[in-house]
Amino acid sequence: MNSYKVLIADDEEGVRELFKAIALDEGYQVFLAQDGLEAVQLATKILPDVIVLDVRMPNMDGLEAFERIREHMIDVPVIFITAFGSPDLAIEAMKNGAFDFIEKPFPSERLVAAVKS
Repeated sequence: MNSYKVLIADDEEGVRELFKAIALDEGYQVFLAQDGLEAVQLATKILPDVIVLDVRMPNMDGLEAFERIREHMIDVPVIFITAFGSPDLAIEAMKNGAFDFIEKPFPSERLVAAVKS
């Protein structure tokens, strides 16, 4: 198994499972979180190589989770995904250091390409 670790945080189980299947097909180790708080906790324990964060999640949204993760880890690429995208939100995320910003729905190839980058 590839030692490349991907953390996927989304509050929708179906989305998490879809992304998990995509990442497993690429040979990555996959870790799942159902909200931003769990994403921060997992990220500090496993030190992933890349993080995929949904913007809107309960308990802690993706942007706050991103800030907290940045407090613990430097240079971990974070890819935001959202069904509620706006140019302002994408610009804010990118200015704060996000690696990419992808609006749902999107083809699986788009996520794979972002994770591989």
